[in-house]
Amino acid sequence: MAKRKGFTLFELLISMAVLSLVFSFGIPTFRYYQREAIGARIDGDLRILSVGLKIYQQALGRMPEEKDYQKTLINSDPQIIEKALADPYSDYGNAPYPYKISSNKKYYVLYSIGLLGDNAAQISNDGKVSFKKGDPRVAKWISNGKI
Repeated sequence: MAKRKGFTLFELLISMAVLSLVFSFGIPTFRYYQREAIGARIDGDLRILSVGLKIYQQALGRMPEEKDYQKTLINSDPQIIEKALADPYSDYGNAPYPYKISSNKKYYVLYSIGLLGDNAAQISNDGKVSFKKGDPRVAKWISNGKI
């Protein structure tokens, strides 16, 4: 009897079925942990920016303007943050976290635009944060005001 040098069709089908089963459970788990890691990064970035805004406010007695607020924190003397922090859900992860300030310049809200890219917040003169779009229960945001 001659020795076999390959696999039978049945053996290949079984191994493909097992591999597809492993991948069908592995990919959703990987995606879950990937989203959790992005969420943790956003939380950390928002805390850093929030502390930077508080330091800036204490040092200068006012909040930075909305436009290029991160450049203001980077270029301040002393430097408050080292580099600009980008929202991973925005424009290929290149745009800064949105920052809104109340018209009386006392309250702010920093937030991520979210996985769907539709979060949009505003803040009133009494510090109340409201979302024009998106869901505040699942949105990642931080403020010196309240909801």
